[in-house]
Amino acid sequence: MNAEEAFKEVSTALPPHFFTIVARNYLSFALTLRASLLAAHPGVVFRIVLADEAPNEATLALIEALAPGAAADLVAARDLPIPDFADMTMRYDVMELATAVKPFAFRHMLAAAEGGPVIYLDPDILVTAPLDCVLDALASGADAVLTPHHRAPPPDDGKTPTAADIAAAGCFNLGFAAFADTPGAHGFLIWWADACATRCFSAPERGLFVDQKFVDEAPARIPGLVILEAPGLNAAYWNLHERPLGRADDGTPTAGGQRLQFFHFSGVAPGDGIVLSRHQTRHHPDTIGAVGAGLLADYRARLAAFGHEAFRTIPYAWGHYPDGSTIPRAARRLYARRKDAGEAVLPFDPDLAFLNAPEPGVAHGGAPVTRLMAEIWRERPDLQAAFPLNVSAGRAGLRRWFLAHGPAEYGVGSAHLAPAAAGGAGAVLKIARGIFRSLPPPLQEHLRRGRI
Repeated sequence: MNAEEAFKEVSTALPPHFFTIVARNYLSFALTLRASLLAAHPGVVFRIVLADEAPNEATLALIEALAPGAAADLVAARDLPIPDFADMTMRYDVMELATAVKPFAFRHMLAAAEGGPVIYLDPDILVTAPLDCVLDALASGADAVLTPHHRAPPPDDGKTPTAADIAAAGCFNLGFAAFADTPGAHGFLIWWADACATRCFSAPERGLFVDQKFVDEAPARIPGLVILEAPGLNAAYWNLHERPLGRADDGTPTAGGQRLQFFHFSGVAPGDGIVLSRHQTRHHPDTIGAVGAGLLADYRARLAAFGHEAFRTIPYAWGHYPDGSTIPRAARRLYARRKDAGEAVLPFDPDLAFLNAPEPGVAHGGAPVTRLMAEIWRERPDLQAAFPLNVSAGRAGLRRWFLAHGPAEYGVGSAHLAPAAAGGAGAVLKIARGIFRSLPPPLQEHLRRGRI
């Protein structure tokens, strides 16, 4: 046995540490996961990494009342070994940030585990049995363990997700990942963290899907990677076509005929019992069998018992500028582009003069196409097809779309809407007023607080 093999044998014999990552409004999911994990693995270390500011005293008290000991499991993402955390909170939205901190959290957790392996689970996972095959792989010397989205692509039935949809999201589902405290694992985590620090965008038009697409390179970068295809691991809407849910003779749930170890309720709608996942159209309670429907109902009941209604309304700490206005994702993209180009931009500076300025290289007449509008247009192939910016009709159409849909779809505030309606009593403003009268009353009230 060489030195590296001996190191692996010692490190993987130690008990694993587990963690998840949430914003405060997802705490009910984290507590539900925690309870199910501790039932399967009593006594293990479990940490909840908060990609958000710390909870206030009332929230901490509620956490402790619902799950005694859980308040001590909280770890602030800002305390992880991240070189420029403030930059990440500005360049990323909440989902992007929660995934971007994952490799940094792995490195932190591996240090705390003192040689033992570390396993990550998404907060919307329910553990139903011990993760024996994962622990066996780590004990056998794996540097890392991952699970693919599926073994066979979904049927070509006109429903989603399609095989192309899943390919765009990545080969592996990063709702689960396990790393040992080995040189091979650490080398990959350093590379992965560097990628996630500045490029962890949900931007399929650029071939990016948060932390997940980077891990397509894992087979080439991790010498001791183990890919587990057991149907009971990471069962979810993207693979139910090949691993139907059932029940063993002893009453335990199964997936694809094998014991279900954890189900991933990605996209679940806690308040809607007929929605298995908002991210797909293929499966619902009537199509996944009695066991699947029962799992969904049980999971929703657990979320409710762990305070979903109380936690879900907690606002995300870094979702707004200091004045309280929402930060549109397009503003985050423009900030990131300027920062990466070396400009001296500050996080959480609205910089209206820049965002509302006419987009360079686009002809303007009357109301301009602003930089913010153009950034939204760049990430939307449908807008590019409908509103070509090289013709006046396309630019006018984009302005109309922006006025009608920008607030609801992108959180665009009145300060960003005003330039699109410029031109006095011109045609653009008349059209905007017509659109305004057709909007729902709550959105009309939102716009009345601006200049329209």
